[in-house]
Amino acid sequence: SAKEPAGLFFFMLCWFATTIATTLPSHFGLLQPEIISLSFFAITLSNWLAFAGFAHFTCRFPRERDLCAKKPWLVIFLYGMPPLLALVPTLYFAGMTRAFFSDLQRFRNIALPFIILGSFGKHCIDLKHLKSPFAKNQVKLTLAAYWISFAPYFFFYLLPNLFYDQPLISFRIVLLAATILPAAYLVALLRYRLLGVDRLISRILSYFITISLLSLCYGFLLALIKRWFFGRQILSEEFFLLFLLAIALTLNPLVNRLQKLIDHAFFRYRSNDNVLLYTFSQKLAATLNFDDLISLIIDELPQQLQLTKSGLLQLEDHHRRLYPETISLNALLQPESRIIEQFNKGVQAFFSQEEQDDGPLNIELSNLQQAGFTLALPLRGNSLSLSGILLLGPRKDGGLFREDDIRLLATLANQITIALKNSLHYTSMIKSKQQLEILFSKVVQTEKMAALGEMSATLAHEIKNPLGIIRSSAQYLAESKRSDEITREMLAYIIDEVDGLNVILSNILGLAKFKEPNIHPIDLQKELPLLCDQWRHSDDHNRDIRLHCEVDRQLPLFYGDLQQIRQVLLNLLRNSEDALAGPGNIYLEIQKEGEFVLIRVADDGPGIAEEHMDELFGKFFTTREDGLGLGLTVCRQIIQAHHGTIIMDNAKNGGAEVCIRLPLQPGTIPQPDINNKIYDECANTDT
Repeated sequence: SAKEPAGLFFFMLCWFATTIATTLPSHFGLLQPEIISLSFFAITLSNWLAFAGFAHFTCRFPRERDLCAKKPWLVIFLYGMPPLLALVPTLYFAGMTRAFFSDLQRFRNIALPFIILGSFGKHCIDLKHLKSPFAKNQVKLTLAAYWISFAPYFFFYLLPNLFYDQPLISFRIVLLAATILPAAYLVALLRYRLLGVDRLISRILSYFITISLLSLCYGFLLALIKRWFFGRQILSEEFFLLFLLAIALTLNPLVNRLQKLIDHAFFRYRSNDNVLLYTFSQKLAATLNFDDLISLIIDELPQQLQLTKSGLLQLEDHHRRLYPETISLNALLQPESRIIEQFNKGVQAFFSQEEQDDGPLNIELSNLQQAGFTLALPLRGNSLSLSGILLLGPRKDGGLFREDDIRLLATLANQITIALKNSLHYTSMIKSKQQLEILFSKVVQTEKMAALGEMSATLAHEIKNPLGIIRSSAQYLAESKRSDEITREMLAYIIDEVDGLNVILSNILGLAKFKEPNIHPIDLQKELPLLCDQWRHSDDHNRDIRLHCEVDRQLPLFYGDLQQIRQVLLNLLRNSEDALAGPGNIYLEIQKEGEFVLIRVADDGPGIAEEHMDELFGKFFTTREDGLGLGLTVCRQIIQAHHGTIIMDNAKNGGAEVCIRLPLQPGTIPQPDINNKIYDECANTDT
C-alpha cells in the first residue's frame, strides 16, 4: 500500500546488508589491524542504524498504528538510543583507556534486546487495538516470524555472547533465521492473501511440532533398541528405513489432527462451517416466497453462522432497497455509490474496517461500519451483472474472517443470488397469474353481459308476439259477449300461446340452471324402444314421418342420467321432424364400441346449410321462426357433462346426421375411434 513505510523498510534492509557485508573481511582471513579496525567501526555503525531503522519501522507499522506521526522527537530518540546505550556503559567501565574499543565491542549490541522486546510488545498491543482484519493479520504474521527469527538469536547467540563471550550457535544459523522476519514484513507490506495467515501459522506450527515429536521419537527408539539389543549388531539403516515408512504413513494424519487442535484452541476455527453452509443452501433452494427468503437471510443466516447481524441491498433495474428496512445506509442508496461501482468492476469483497486509497469509498465503508457491518459481498447473476450486496456483521466470537470464510461466504452469496432470482420469478409468476385471473373474470363477466343482452333481445322478440296474441284475444273477448264457439277458439289461442311461453321459459331455465347428471345404471336395450314408442304416440309427432329404432342386442348397462339422455334424444327427434316438414324417415341407432356407446340420429331431409355449420351449437341460433335456439346448446351441455362428444353434419346420402359417443362407465374420457364406421360417417366438426 502507498501509505505503508515501504521506503523505511528497504532503508533498514540496506543497513542490515551492510552489517553482513562488513563481516566478510574476517571470513576471508584479512587480519591487518587497519582493515579490522575499519571493519569494526563499519559493523558498529551499520548495526546501530539497522536496528534503529528496525525500531523506527515497527513504530510506524502497520499504518493504522503509526506512533511516529507528528512526533519527530520519537524518531530522534529511536536513532540515538543504540549508540547512547552502548557508549554510556563503555565510558563508565573503560573510560578513555585502551580498553574502550574492546568494551565498546562488548556493549555495542546492548540496545538490541530492548529494541526486539519493545517491537514485539508494540505489535502485541497493536493486535489488541486494530480493527481491520488485514492489519491484524499483518501483525499476526510478523509476531509469528519474531519467534522463528529472534528466538535463536536472542537466546542462543546474543545473551550467551553478552554474558559468556561464547554464543551457543553459529552466526550463519542466526543469519538464516533472521531472514524470516524481513520476509514476513515484506509479505505484510504487500498484503498478499493475508486472510489466510491463521491457517499459514497453524500449518507451520503443526509441522514444527510434528517434526520435533518425530525427532524425539527417533532418538528415544534408537536408544531403546540399543539398550535392548546390547552387544548385538544394530541394523541402523534398516531401522531408519522402517522409521521413514512409519513417518510416511502417519505424518499427514498427525499434521491434520494437530492443525485442527491448534485452529480450535488459538484461532477459534469452526470445523462445521461447511456443514452449516450446505444446510443453509438447501433452505435457500427450498424457499420461493420472497418475504420468507428475506427473513431467512436477515434472521436465520446470522444465527446459523454465529454472526451479529446480516443485511441485504437489492438492486433491481434502477431501484435499490435495503433489508432490514430499519438500517440506515444512505451511501449505498446513492446512484454514484463507490462500493457498487467497485463491485461492478470485479472487486470480490470489502471490509468496512479496511482503509482504502479512495476518500469517497472510505466514507461509504465508514457508513457500513457504523451500521454494524464488517463484510460486504457482491451478488452476481449468470451475466456477472450486480444484482445486490450481502452485508455481514462481525463474528460473535470476535474472530476475523479468514480466506476460507470469504471463499465459503462467496459461495453462499452465489446461492442467495440464485434464490433471489428464483423468488422474483416466482413472485412475478404469481402476480401474472392473479392478473390473468382478474382479466379472465372480466372477460367472463363481459361475455355474460353480452349473452344476457342477446338473450334479453331474443326473449323480448319471442315473448312479445305471444303476449300480443294473448292481449288481443282477451281484449276481443272483453269488448262484448261472444258466442261460445268464438270464446272457445279465443281461449284456445290464449292457452296455446301460454304453453309456448312456458316452453321458452323452460329452455331458458334449463340452460341457466343446469344440473350435474345423476349417474346410475341404465338398460338402453329397454329404454330406447320405449322412448321411440312414446314419441310415436305423442302429440308432437308427425304421423307422416316414420321413426326407425335399432338397438344393439349386445349392449351392456350404460351409466348416466336417464332423464337428461331422454331430453337430448327427444330434442334431436323434434329437430329432425321440424327439418323434414313432411313425409320422411328418421333413423335412431345405438351400438357398443369398446368401452363406449355410439348413438346415431339421422334423417333424409334437406340437410344443413353450409353457412350454418359453425353456428349449430351456438346459443340462440335457430332457423325456425318460432324457435329460441337453445335446444342444441342444452344437448351439447348434457353430453359434455357425461364426458361424451356430439357431432352434427350432413350425411353422405342426404339429410342431416348427429353422432353421439358416450363412455359406458363414468369418468372415462372418450377418444374417437378411426376404425368405427358409424363414427367415421359423422362430421369432422367435434364440439
